[in-house]
Amino acid sequence: MDAKLFATCQQGEGTDIRGPFLDREGALTFLCQSCGDIVSCDTDRSIINVGNTGGQPMDAAVDADGVLYIADIAHGAILVMNPDGKYRTLVGSYESAQLQGPSSLCFDANRNLYFTDSGGLGETGLHNPRGSVFTISNSEGGPMLKPIALNCLAYPCGVAVSADGRFIYVCEQAQNRIIR
Repeated sequence: MDAKLFATCQQGEGTDIRGPFLDREGALTFLCQSCGDIVSCDTDRSIINVGNTGGQPMDAAVDADGVLYIADIAHGAILVMNPDGKYRTLVGSYESAQLQGPSSLCFDANRNLYFTDSGGLGETGLHNPRGSVFTISNSEGGPMLKPIALNCLAYPCGVAVSADGRFIYVCEQAQNRIIR
């Protein structure tokens, strides 16, 4: 594969680029972890700042309705960007305990949200495997937060769901493995 530069952020727009995704209009959008910016590339590859979480966004995904969800490690929460550009916290705790810091998220075909809760690098790991994986499932009574793996993983930092929804794959970075 011959990689070619597509876009970069200039100083002042942040460093630690992560989490590329396509926004509701199909534009390439990505996160700048160190400054909290959410930036988009327009058709001529110009960088446009579309928001700032005020934290450290690690990953983002757009649902079937075009709503943006963000895993923000500094806020220790999953944030939702409202159409007016303001953010609200979707979830920041489980059973009265603050999340450590969500780091990745994805949706399945049934619009269920999955996310890893790893905390900062070094906070969970081989020495202290306290990372978790959660789902926010759509149920008749409304969204329900459920743990899939609770306080037992060594820095979970990536999650994917198989197309048929039967399997959840998690990157457990400190163990250097993908688990299912």
